[in-house]
Amino acid sequence: SRDHKPDIPGEFERIIKCNGKVDAKRDLNGKTIGSIRVWKKGCDLLGLSMSRSLGDQMLHQFGVSSEPDICLFELRQNDKILVIASDGVWEVLSNDRVIEIVSPFLESSNAVDACETLVNE
Repeated sequence: SRDHKPDIPGEFERIIKCNGKVDAKRDLNGKTIGSIRVWKKGCDLLGLSMSRSLGDQMLHQFGVSSEPDICLFELRQNDKILVIASDGVWEVLSNDRVIEIVSPFLESSNAVDACETLVNE
């Protein structure tokens, strides 16, 4: 799937149409700090670094959507691991690193320990 970032086409247009603002936080000299976020216009508090969210009700009125982007994938016989995770994992770990972390649990089919190890990484 793809990340739902505020500055990608489609996401950006929806946010702007809903009177939201897409920008990074800026210091007193105008230099950007951190990632691009969705903001309420005129407010530099509580910016969200993604354009889709189930729980951020305040920014929904400014174009953040809870509508999922659904992707269909056909699983093949040699597919062994499926990791469903939020940006809390994918923002800090690469696909390869996630597989390194959970692979040791494949033989024992211990999904709980695999998840706990991944979250604690």
